[in-house]
Amino acid sequence: MNGPCGELWCDDHRPSQNMTPMPAGIAKAADQVIPELNGKLTGMAFCVSCPDVLVMDLTCLLEKATKHDNMRQELEVSLKDILDYPKDQFVS
Repeated sequence: MNGPCGELWCDDHRPSQNMTPMPAGIAKAADQVIPELNGKLTGMAFCVSCPDVLVMDLTCLLEKATKHDNMRQELEVSLKDILDYPKDQFVS
């Protein structure tokens, strides 16, 4: 069950339950699917003890300052039915 087991969400997680980052070729694959992103993406994979986890880390350099809520609302409209993410806190 995902939930806090101490002061922090990850307090009760043993090393066998942690995610380990490693390099991946996801950026090259994305470049082939969306040529406009060529050279603008990097990627990494995670070794995870459960087989059904997908992680995407999106880091952007914006032209002007914005707030997280404004960006989230805009992305929820423009990427509807393309990209979704959990809104609740959880640990794998």
